[in-house]
Amino acid sequence: MYHQIMAHIENVSGEKLLGYEKVKRIFGPEDFIQDYNAYKGTSLGLVHTLNQSAIFRPSHRSKKLKNLYYNGHYTHPGIGLPLVLISSQILAKNLLEK
Repeated sequence: MYHQIMAHIENVSGEKLLGYEKVKRIFGPEDFIQDYNAYKGTSLGLVHTLNQSAIFRPSHRSKKLKNLYYNGHYTHPGIGLPLVLISSQILAKNLLEK
């Protein structure tokens, strides 16, 4: 369909367009919310401020529900795939100790 439209525009304008077009996709917070159900549209979790770093990050255990646990880049120890895996290990250890 795209090529048909471009061919029509080329015929009407008399200019060659196919092969000269450029496409740029901007991926923003709304895309993270829609595509990944990411909290507040962030790709990497909480902001790195003193109050949200290291031991101040959210706990694995829910404060509201007794048997609800969280895991991932929002919880301790932090962002990035390696730390999400570490977060998983910490949570598994805590559950086994319980």
